[in-house]
Amino acid sequence: MRFRVVALAVAALVLAPTASAKPRLGIFGPLDRFAGLTGQRSSVGHVILSWNLLPNRPLMSKLGEMPLLGFSMGQGAISPRQVAYGAGDSFLIALNQVGQTWPGPIYFRPYGEMPSVARSSTSRRSRRASPRTVR
Repeated sequence: MRFRVVALAVAALVLAPTASAKPRLGIFGPLDRFAGLTGQRSSVGHVILSWNLLPNRPLMSKLGEMPLLGFSMGQGAISPRQVAYGAGDSFLIALNQVGQTWPGPIYFRPYGEMPSVARSSTSRRSRRASPRTVR
């Protein structure tokens, strides 16, 4: 009996369609230039905008069928704590409306992960931005 269960599980994994498991390649920069240099095509174009700057349709149309919108959280931008307390709600609502009018899927990446030795778990900044502080 146990063998049958394992055999069925393995068969399900082997026979399952893999089309949905294919990763998408996101490109930061012109998609056509990347395709010309590498021969690879991507449907995901990545752009990083300043916080409170909404993307327009001409920009998004250059980013392929699935735009990846990142937002800069550098100097003077909104902090995770401010977002948690609702300071960026009007921008997020407007960004949602942009997403509703786009005919396909969109990736939103509000806080990009930037690994750095300076931002290790012992740094002052990481303690300020810890979940306990944000809550």
